[in-house]
Amino acid sequence: MRIEENPALVRETLELLKQEYMGEPRKGLSLTTLLYCLTKSWKDKHEPADPNDKELNMWSVGFGLERVLIQSRMVKQVWVMDGVTMHPDFLTLDGVLADLKSTRAGPKPPTFDTYGGMWLRQFMGYARYKIRTAIAIGETVDFPYPFDVLTFHVIQAEMKAWRFWFDEAEIEANWEHVMFRKQVMEVSEMTGVMPEPFAFNEDWECRECRYLLGCQLFASLKKANSW
Repeated sequence: MRIEENPALVRETLELLKQEYMGEPRKGLSLTTLLYCLTKSWKDKHEPADPNDKELNMWSVGFGLERVLIQSRMVKQVWVMDGVTMHPDFLTLDGVLADLKSTRAGPKPPTFDTYGGMWLRQFMGYARYKIRTAIAIGETVDFPYPFDVLTFHVIQAEMKAWRFWFDEAEIEANWEHVMFRKQVMEVSEMTGVMPEPFAFNEDWECRECRYLLGCQLFASLKKANSW
């Protein structure tokens, strides 16, 4: 018997995954586009670069878990509110809005830090749409408002579920944040100038980002020329 590495099969698999992920781009300004690095969001649309292999490997985990764990309960339609499109994950069987997340962190009770502000902002954005839709058809909405999160801990192969309860004030304050970032992107679209690098992101987003070198070059030129 002889065993040898077969990198061609890995490449084939990653390329197929890339084709699926990098298919027809979503229309409009999506909630996640506005919550994560605005420079990267702009470049993804106007100056796209292929995702690296590590990104593709990480996406494969999320895609696989969606198909196995929540496919029958997934929200099929695109939600739109104030010009922002949303692609929520699923509804529980009792009708509670829910999201699936995967993480390499251990299965500990979540905190603001472990869920990263963006995940919480994403949840509150989805919740606001559902609340506003209910109010529009005359339904009564009680606060705090529930939102379920199903978390798959990849290394431990363990699932945990948590229910978040959001106050109306924090949901509205979060939407103001989204609207501000929407204005930034709209100005960039109008002028054709990308949002300034390192001004609309969290530090951790830069790690292994495929646009990092370009952003660093921009920052160096800005400093050298006192822009």
